[in-house]
Amino acid sequence: MEYVIQFGLFVLGAAMGSFATASVWRIRAAELRRDSSLASTPLEKRLAKQPAVDARKDRSHCLHCGYQLCWYDLIPVISWLVLRGRCRRCRKPIGWMEFLAEVSVGLAFTASYILLTPNLPVVWLAVVSLLWLAAIVLLAMQWMYDAKWYVLVTSFTVALGIIALIIKLILIITGQVTITAVLFHAGIAAVLMPGLYGLLCFVSKGRWVGLGDVYLLVPFALFVSSWQQAFLVVFLANVFGCLVIIPGLMRGRITRRSRVPFGPFLIAAFMVAMLVGPQLISWYQQMLFGTL
Repeated sequence: MEYVIQFGLFVLGAAMGSFATASVWRIRAAELRRDSSLASTPLEKRLAKQPAVDARKDRSHCLHCGYQLCWYDLIPVISWLVLRGRCRRCRKPIGWMEFLAEVSVGLAFTASYILLTPNLPVVWLAVVSLLWLAAIVLLAMQWMYDAKWYVLVTSFTVALGIIALIIKLILIITGQVTITAVLFHAGIAAVLMPGLYGLLCFVSKGRWVGLGDVYLLVPFALFVSSWQQAFLVVFLANVFGCLVIIPGLMRGRITRRSRVPFGPFLIAAFMVAMLVGPQLISWYQQMLFGTL
């Protein structure tokens, strides 16, 4: 039965990853219609000229040729693999990020079920679980938007903050944590995350990290349960960034003037810290103090 639940969550997550991808493109298209000067590619220039469509009538279609996708073109993960990442009609590439979003959200849903087991009454557990899954979808959308267009959407960040506050409130109501503990850890996390990155943003005038990254770290500070987890987010984000940026510099694909979005690294680090952070922290403490 456990495997059935895990498989079902992966399928649901993959479907929500597909929804997140479509939503990101719709939001971008709406933004381009409002300000066509933001369009930097032929594809975006075409999107900027397309008329707005009622959300209830809007159907998924190929961004290159306009082919309206059928149900068998929209099966998460499978359709992308069968079509080898290309449109059925024009054969132009769909993009690897769409496939990655479906797989990543599916795995995140499944991993959350396996690794996160809060001791809550059934009703509250269901509410917290749904809120957390919604947060994952928002994070996926934020990740894609920043990776593609170097912008962290403020409305996504605000929604994440609201979700984090509701979850903390539920944990307080059910006696899982105290208000004092929440304020203490959130305060330290705020210094380590948005506080530190806000300072970096101010000193570098936005060259090292943007203000959107600082805002994103505010809900992260509310989500984490300890200052160690907050530190882990900061540490892993910089590690992930180095793993991408340093090889890029060595190969010439990235220069000192290149724009590199940092939001995806923060989001990846946050997910790792939330899912396996306590285990990583415990392992490190045992390794450090066990040898003293």
